Order: sequence, then C-alpha cells, then structure tokens
Amino acid sequence: MTHDDLLHSLRTQLTVPVWLHAGKALGYKTKSAAYAAAARGAIQTIPDMGRKRPVATAWLRSVLFVEKFEAPGRAHRRRKKAAPRPRKAEQAGAGA
Repeated sequence: MTHDDLLHSLRTQLTVPVWLHAGKALGYKTKSAAYAAAARGAIQTIPDMGRKRPVATAWLRSVLFVEKFEAPGRAHRRRKKAAPRPRKAEQAGAGA
C-alpha cells in the first residue's frame, strides 16, 4: 500500500481494517503485531463489530496528524457564497 492509497482511504471511508491500513500506517511490520496492538488498545477499534475490528478513520487521522478532511460524500454539496447583488438604488444611479 502506498502513501496515496492510504490518504485516499482516509478521505473516502469511515473505517479501515486493522491490518494493511491502520497497522502499516502506524509502523507495525506484521499482521499479528497489528492485531496484538489492537487487542491491548494501542490501536483503537470500534467494539462489538465482529472479527474485522474496524478502525475509525477520524481516530487514525488524528494519530497520524493528517489534516482534516470533509466527511465522505459531502464535498460536492458545499457551495461558494455568491457575490452580493447591487441594490436597486445603486443600479438606478449608475444609469443616470
């Protein structure tokens, strides 16, 4: 996994798996070391989610000091503020 792949996952997903995403990003060399770190609490996982033990990307971004990203799917909804329209009195005075 490359650095760009990790950043893409952090931008687009709410959770990532312990191994390959969180484990490698935090410097764990093996899958067993990453899961052992998750078992002892060094990697925070979402409890009671079954065997996969997902890691919240918000927590991982804060640990890795990655800048804040918008929530997935919200980037296209943000609108820029429109320039203020001139008032009717200003328009009338300009034409005279």
